Amino acid sequence: MTDAFETVQPPQPQIEEPAFYNDLAATLAQAWTLLEAGTKDRRSAFHAPSVASIGLEGSPQQRTMILRKVDVINRRLRFNTDLRSTKIQELNVSPAVSILAYSAADKVQLRLSGLSHLDASSAVADAVWSAMRDQSRAAYAQPAVPGATIKAPPAYVPPLELRIGEPAAVTAREHFCLLHVEITSLEWVYLHLHGNRRAHFCWPNGMLESRWLAP
Repeated sequence: MTDAFETVQPPQPQIEEPAFYNDLAATLAQAWTLLEAGTKDRRSAFHAPSVASIGLEGSPQQRTMILRKVDVINRRLRFNTDLRSTKIQELNVSPAVSILAYSAADKVQLRLSGLSHLDASSAVADAVWSAMRDQSRAAYAQPAVPGATIKAPPAYVPPLELRIGEPAAVTAREHFCLLHVEITSLEWVYLHLHGNRRAHFCWPNGMLESRWLAP
């Protein structure tokens, strides 16, 4: 006889699997979508990934950089940087770059590898510089080389006082550089209760190769 007081378990909610869950092509498309979102949404985990280069002494060197633009067709990411920074010397010796970002909200980790290209004087660099706010340009007007030892933090100068045409603004432009990274491989990890998904994409000779990996 059934116990009249037996507790009836409520139905368990079904966990949906996203469209890209078992689809390599859709997975790669989703990876690019997340990266593109990072250029527009400052709250996105892909807005400020970790970018690693090979140090001058051979050890890996990481820093957080703001992702400025994604060119899906040419598999290129773009960052802004200071020509005086140590990473410029590192990339001139070895152009290899590794990029890492993880989004807890999306449950996605992206690990990308690529080759860097420095661009300080092209029409594209000029256009990016012209479109920047004075507040952003001010970072490149600092007299000290980024990372150099100084006696004390510099005095605050309101960035909005930096105007185009002033000597400081001209000097700042000389320090500004674009960092392009052509992606040669992309590794995807997605966390899900039905089973995690891991995939690898690469472009030898410009042709896409993709495969699933064990999580």
